[in-house]
Formats: sequence, C-alpha cells, structure tokens
Amino acid sequence: RTYDAMQMLFQRRQSGGLNFATHYTLANARTMALAGWDTSLSEWGNTNTYDIKHHWVGIVGYELPWGQGLQGFSHGLLAGWRVNVVANYSSGPAFTITNSSARTNTGGADRPNQIGDPNLPSSERTLQRWFNTAAFALQPQFTAGDTKPGSMHGPSIRRLDFNMSKSLRMAGSRTIELRLEAYNVTNTANF
Repeated sequence: RTYDAMQMLFQRRQSGGLNFATHYTLANARTMALAGWDTSLSEWGNTNTYDIKHHWVGIVGYELPWGQGLQGFSHGLLAGWRVNVVANYSSGPAFTITNSSARTNTGGADRPNQIGDPNLPSSERTLQRWFNTAAFALQPQFTAGDTKPGSMHGPSIRRLDFNMSKSLRMAGSRTIELRLEAYNVTNTANF
C-alpha cells in the first residue's frame, strides 16, 4: 500500500475567547492486490474506502462571556461555557465497478471493460445515476475486464457539528465536564 498526501494547517487564537483552525488534506491511497481471476497476477489500484482525495475541516471556538461579573452559584452556573462549530467536507471514497456475475468463471466478482468516460458532469449526477453506466460493457466470457480497481469515487460527505461544554471544578483536582453535542445539525444526507 502507498499513501501520498499533502496537508495544510492554519490556526489563529484571538483575544476575547475566539479561536479558529482549519486544515486541508489532498491525498491518494493505492494498493497492490492479487487479481481475482488469476492469483499469479497483481495490479495497482485506488484503495476502496481509504482513497479520499480531498478532506477539509474548519473549527470555530468561542468562550461565551456570560456570567463573568457574577459571584457564587450564579457564576458557577453561567460562566465558562465554550461553543464549538465544526464544518467537515470530504470527497467520496473510491469504489470498484464490478459485474453482477463472474464472467471469468472464477467464482468471484470481476470487472467489465471500460469503453468510455464514466464520469458524469455534476449537474447530471443523482443517487440513482452517479456515473455513466454506458461507459462499461461486459467483457468476453472467460476473459478479464480492463476496468481498474477503485477507479470511481462516490458522493462527497458534508457535515456541520455543534458542541457546548463547561468544566466544573470539584473538590481537589477533580473536574466534571458538562457537554451538549449535536452532529450533522443541518441534517445533510450523506450517501
């Protein structure tokens, strides 16, 4: 297996309890595996589920100014709350196009011949038709198809998460953390 990546990170801590961080990764994960129809052959291809070309995360954190001037129980209840918002985007993972039946007669899934461009323009993509199925054709019986493993990538994944937390100091060095977390607050469907 090989994994090549470039990572960029930017962090900014500002006054008033506000901070910001973002990072981006451009990557390619490849693996060499034995061909399913002939174990004396091996071939390189994108690694299914691990080859995610683009991944971006943005984080904004803010310490709420509530209750700073209060004393006693009111200060303990209202002061020191933190809010974090995390935005996450990644391109879809790699997947392999396979035939519904084994044309090579080896008992396992095999791949068809690629006869055209399988990538559809983004305006034509739907969940029912993510790629151009006409770009693939069954290979002749008892022969291997030429479609590469992991040659296609699925839909992107987008998510916005939210969390609110507060640490309460107990006796000695013990603390209790109160935390409210909500994942995918925009309820974006990821397929």
